Amino acid sequence: MQFIATRVLLTFTACAVLSSAVTLTDNLSKTTEDAEFVGGDTWIGAAFSTDNASYQISSASLLLSTPEPSTAKLDLYSSSSGQPGLLLSTLTSPGSFPSIASPVTFTGSSYILSPNSTYWLVLQAPTGSFDWSWTADNTGAGAGFLAQWAASDDAGGTWFTADSEPMQLRVLADAVTPAVPEPGSFALAALSMAGVVTAARMRKKSMQ
Repeated sequence: MQFIATRVLLTFTACAVLSSAVTLTDNLSKTTEDAEFVGGDTWIGAAFSTDNASYQISSASLLLSTPEPSTAKLDLYSSSSGQPGLLLSTLTSPGSFPSIASPVTFTGSSYILSPNSTYWLVLQAPTGSFDWSWTADNTGAGAGFLAQWAASDDAGGTWFTADSEPMQLRVLADAVTPAVPEPGSFALAALSMAGVVTAARMRKKSMQ
């Protein structure tokens, strides 16, 4: 019977589908005040949140520049006590970076963001270094804009956090909604269940 239940569950489970992208946070257009250094053991993070829906990140654009050939790693973290917590996923880095501060886009993660939750995007430079721009303007657009940011000088071992003068970034995400099964799927599931039940009964009868 456990096999039957599993088969039926797999048949009826709704698949996740993605709707059009929405802005979770965006302050790229704000006036830049200065930049934070990212390199070696110095990591910088920026927080954002979700509303009452589930999301999948489609892209994250950071206002970056680099004075030298560099590589970047942008990780998605959970939030723990107001700072980056557990590593959840890694976004895909672009192949090149600008020498003058410009939006640099990392492509999305397959990780599903939970409703009403806070997350962190943490930037590190495995090679070279970056300057991540920040603004003195504590306002921004998007359902999940937060002015929180964090810095670590020991590769994420400890964090300094602040609630003002946020890092400049934009996060676009696709809302995740359950797919409604086609009417034909219900019929297929019913036939499948009937076949499994019949097989189970025949197996049981042959063992008596």
